[in-house]
Amino acid sequence: MDAAIYKANEKMTFLANDKEVLRLYNMREMAQIDYNSGMKKARDEGKAEGKAEAKTETARNLLEMNMTHEQIAKATGLTLEEINSL
Repeated sequence: MDAAIYKANEKMTFLANDKEVLRLYNMREMAQIDYNSGMKKARDEGKAEGKAEAKTETARNLLEMNMTHEQIAKATGLTLEEINSL
């Protein structure tokens, strides 16, 4: 085994037996998982908000084209109440 790899392996074995190092490692892992989860939630919320805005903008454009509210509801998936509030 290469000397550098052997030395790194010895260091890893030493650190793996240190309870404080393991505790800090686990805390770091949990923090990373929390961060990733929060970022995914934020992305998902942003996508949903963007889709809702796109539907609203499409409905406004269709209203300007004098389409009926029923046709707009069918085209966009918005409710008649949502269309009437535009």
